[in-house]
Amino acid sequence: MAAAHIHRLAQLGRHEIAAATCGPPPESLLPGRHFFPLDNFLSSPVTKLAGTLGVMLNRRAMERCLHTFRPDIIHMHAFTQFSPGALKAIEAYKAESKCKITLTHHNFAYICPNDALFNYRTGMVCEKCIGGSKAQIIRDNCYGSLSGSWGKYIQKRSFYSMFSRGLIDLHIAPSCFMRDKLIAACPKIGRVEVVYNPCLNKVRQALPPKTAGKIAFFGRISREKNVVSAVKAMEQLSSTQPHLLVIGDGPDSSALEKSIANSPVKDKIQFKRTFLSPDELYPLIEDAQFFILPSIWYENSPVAIVEALDMGMTPLVSNQGGMKELLDWAGVGYKFEPDRPDTIANCIERAIASREQDEQILSGVMRDKLKVFTEATYIEHIRKLYDEVEEWGH
Repeated sequence: MAAAHIHRLAQLGRHEIAAATCGPPPESLLPGRHFFPLDNFLSSPVTKLAGTLGVMLNRRAMERCLHTFRPDIIHMHAFTQFSPGALKAIEAYKAESKCKITLTHHNFAYICPNDALFNYRTGMVCEKCIGGSKAQIIRDNCYGSLSGSWGKYIQKRSFYSMFSRGLIDLHIAPSCFMRDKLIAACPKIGRVEVVYNPCLNKVRQALPPKTAGKIAFFGRISREKNVVSAVKAMEQLSSTQPHLLVIGDGPDSSALEKSIANSPVKDKIQFKRTFLSPDELYPLIEDAQFFILPSIWYENSPVAIVEALDMGMTPLVSNQGGMKELLDWAGVGYKFEPDRPDTIANCIERAIASREQDEQILSGVMRDKLKVFTEATYIEHIRKLYDEVEEWGH
C-alpha cells in the first residue's frame, strides 16, 4: 500500500518524489533516477550489529541519495529499519540544506526502546519509559532476553540523541492515543499531527449479507494479540448461537491450535492457519456479524477494526489504546478487559442482543465517518502538510 501512496502523490504533480527504502519496490513506482535503494541492515545478525553500531555503509548510501535528489522535505517512516548511520546522513543534510523533516510514527519506538510500551517478559503494558529512564528496558528485561534488551537500548540511544537535537520538524501520528503518548513522554516534541492510516480504497455503500452469530478474528497469532482469551470466552457463553472464525498465523499458532483442540466448544471454533491477501480474506469474513480483538498491548490505530466496520461488523475489543479510541469515535461496539474471558463473553452476548440496533449505527458510520480512512483523504491531508512544511523553509 505504501508503494501505491507514493505513486499517487507522484501522479498529483505537486511534488517531485524520490524513495529511499530497505527493499526495492516495483520498478514502475517512480522514474528510475528517483529511486535510491538502501541495504537493509536487518538482513542478517552481522549487518544488524553493524547497523546498530552506525557503520558507514548505510550512511554513504543515504548521502548519495540526498545529494543526488536534493529534497526540500524528507518524510521518514519506521525509522528503526534504518541504521543510525542513515539518520546521521539525514541530520548532516538538514544542517546544510535547511530542509524540513517529517516522521510518521507506526509504533512507540520514539519513546520506548522496546518499540511497543509493552514488556514481552511479563506480557503486560509498560509505560515506565514515559518520564523515566530508557535504561528501564535493561532493568526489566522488557525484550524478553537480556542480549535483546541491551541491543535495543544501544540502538535507540543513537536515535534518541539525534531526536533530542531537533531532527524532526513535524510528527505524524495515526491516532490521538499515540499523539497523546508522544506529548506526555516528550513535552517539547513540537507539533504532532494526527493523520489516519489509509486502509480503505473506498467505503462500502451497504452492509453485506450476514451469518447470524459469526465472530471473526483476522491477523497475527501472537501472545500480545491474546486470541486464546476469545477461545476461553466462547466456553463461557450461555447462548449456543455464536461461532468463531480465526484466520492468521504467527508464533502462537501451535498453542492456539492446542487450546482449540482441548476446548469443550471446539466444534464452534474454526482456525485457518494462514495469511491471506485482502482479495482472499474478505470473502471468508465479510458475512461475520462481529469482529473480536482481545489484544493485551496498546494497539496504535488497528487497521483491522476499520476494515471490520467497513464490512458492517460490530467490533468487540479491549478497553485500551487505539482500540478504545476507535470505538469511542465510531459510537458502536463493545469493550472488555482482555485478561478476563468472562467480560469478553458478556460483551459477545450483549452484542448479539443489540445487533439489529447496532446495524443502523454501522450503516451511519459507513456513510458518514469511514471516508477519513480512505487513501484519497490521506493523500490530500499529506499533500497539504507538505505544502505547509515547505513554507516553513522560506
